[in-house]
Amino acid sequence: MIRAIEPSDAPAIRGIVRQVFSPFVRTSFHLTPHTLVAIDGDRLCAGVVLKLVDSKRYGRIGIISWIFVAPGYEGRGIASLLRDAALDVLGQNGCDCIVANIDRENTRSANLFRAAGFEPLGPGALLSVFGWGLFRVLRHTTHILDPGYALFVRRTGESLQVATQPVMQLVATLVLHVPLVMLLLLRTLASPEWSPVMTYRLSAVVAVLILVRLAAMRAVSLVRRLPVRYHMWESGFLLSAGAAGLFGFLMPVTGSLYPASRFWSVREYDGPLASMALAGLFPVAVLTLLAVWLSGAVSHPEALAWVWWVRRAGAWFLLTDGLLPFYPFTAYNAARIFRWSRIAWICTAGLSLAVAIVAMVW
Repeated sequence: MIRAIEPSDAPAIRGIVRQVFSPFVRTSFHLTPHTLVAIDGDRLCAGVVLKLVDSKRYGRIGIISWIFVAPGYEGRGIASLLRDAALDVLGQNGCDCIVANIDRENTRSANLFRAAGFEPLGPGALLSVFGWGLFRVLRHTTHILDPGYALFVRRTGESLQVATQPVMQLVATLVLHVPLVMLLLLRTLASPEWSPVMTYRLSAVVAVLILVRLAAMRAVSLVRRLPVRYHMWESGFLLSAGAAGLFGFLMPVTGSLYPASRFWSVREYDGPLASMALAGLFPVAVLTLLAVWLSGAVSHPEALAWVWWVRRAGAWFLLTDGLLPFYPFTAYNAARIFRWSRIAWICTAGLSLAVAIVAMVW
């Protein structure tokens, strides 16, 4: 049975949330008056949290904010029933446009919503759909600090333009790292030390590391005969700006390659995705170690300046991409390796950390 939330349901819901979501993720969890719950006998076993947002352009927009199923109840179709009930409630409240924020590699949820007519939209498509109202939608979906997530959108009576334009997304990714680099340099360097040349050098180094990472991953996908498509992580740039401005640490928002199939299972592709992840880390580690060696082999000031930034940026890449497998780093290569093999992740994380330390302090 599915019904509206009652005040007495809150403790049971929060108990399920503690079991299902990591501590960091559930810090943003909160209930709304439009929450629905599923009841099995006398036990609350699942729920979905809904929000209503008024928009000048599209009237009322519905947001499926959280959907969760208690351990032991997976695979019974409860999530599908909750999704359909949520769509009915939002439709009754005048929502012609409905949004859900989903991790691209949470394929169970992604496939659940795609089967109901939702499509993941890139930043260009989102702007064309919502215009300036997109920022209001982002605020209510928390799609601002979650690299690897995408907004899945369904609009009644109208098919959505879902062209991904991967080349344009890659170009946008490279360009958006320039202000991140400038912010980091202004945060870490005194005014007399900073110069536009430094911004150019570090931005160029970051772009090269992103491109060699993706090229290696693409090469493995070709060997594995896995069609893939690039998607940028538009929601990660604000988080990266915070890391650069507050801590002087560059968190690269690289984007990644994902299976091109409309419906796919992360369990089916764990092996290929992990091999792509390992391949993506390899050239970054090699270039970083090469820069460490060149530090003692070259003496020209211009060459040393380039080598210095390769060392520093390589360390940032390895710490971000090869070490941490938990949110908000669940889209990075470390998470793919961790999901495939804990032993492989321990080895990869140890090597990434070791190379990063050598690059930073040698």
